[in-house]
Amino acid sequence: MMVGRPNAIPGVRCTPPQGGIYAFPNFSEIEPSSQVLFKRALDGGVAIVPGAFFGSLGEGRARLMFAAEREIISQALDRLEAVFK
Repeated sequence: MMVGRPNAIPGVRCTPPQGGIYAFPNFSEIEPSSQVLFKRALDGGVAIVPGAFFGSLGEGRARLMFAAEREIISQALDRLEAVFK
């Protein structure tokens, strides 16, 4: 769900995480600025961590945590889809 749903948004690419509880999708085709990405997501009701916090290679990315109930994650992904489609 944390890879397939973001990948269904046109212009977003997400590879499977190698471990841990985070996905790191790339939104740079639709929003190259992590700061703007953060603001747009927050305006849509989803708190993300801007990828730029993790260095220059994270610009245009978001860190998404998936250590929550499936229903909560699904609602957050619904909101992200609504914001970025």
